[in-house]
Amino acid sequence: MDDGGFETRGGKRIAWAEVRSVQRVQGKMGAATLSDELLLKTAKGRASLPLWRAGNAQAALDYLWRRLPASVEHG
Repeated sequence: MDDGGFETRGGKRIAWAEVRSVQRVQGKMGAATLSDELLLKTAKGRASLPLWRAGNAQAALDYLWRRLPASVEHG
């Protein structure tokens, strides 16, 4: 991620302006959270930000929220 957008693991470059919606998905088993990620729907397809893999998940979230256009749907 950078100020212009982000790059998927497959090498596709996506600008922040291309993001249409964001949905947070958490996989749980009982009280334990097994996975936590943001699913981003864009003009070029879907991408995800797996927070459970991030070294500093809160910093990654803050960075993403500051750069998304106001028109992006949050779910």
